[in-house]
Amino acid sequence: MFVFIAGKGVVTSIGKNASENLASLRAQQAGISKLSLLTSRYADTLPVGEVKITNQELAALAGLNPTFSRTALLSCIAAEEAIANAAIPDLKKWRMGFLSANTVGGMDQTEDGAQANGAEVAASEVAHHPMPSSRRKD
Repeated sequence: MFVFIAGKGVVTSIGKNASENLASLRAQQAGISKLSLLTSRYADTLPVGEVKITNQELAALAGLNPTFSRTALLSCIAAEEAIANAAIPDLKKWRMGFLSANTVGGMDQTEDGAQANGAEVAASEVAHHPMPSSRRKD
């Protein structure tokens, strides 16, 4: 059995794609800062690696409904970059796997729920964030 890494895709606080991330790493650019797009009660106390793109902009880039979590939107954009980067002709005829690492898994929706309710959010409420009924925009 052989394993080949055929394509890569990434969206982080230091770049919107693999080449931007590499350039930022070479320039020793930090991606940790205060929150500017997302809301959190920890915004003034904890630095984060926030992707400085709004959910609406991410949804447009991904071709998805903006009700998806940032994690889903970021993952979709990175996956599409990886597939394009692989440039495999006749992609569907090959047996393949997909390796993915992503963000904190819907924390934006968790924070929104906590702020709306004015209380702590129970773990059972965030075990699975709701999925919208439509994945693609019309």
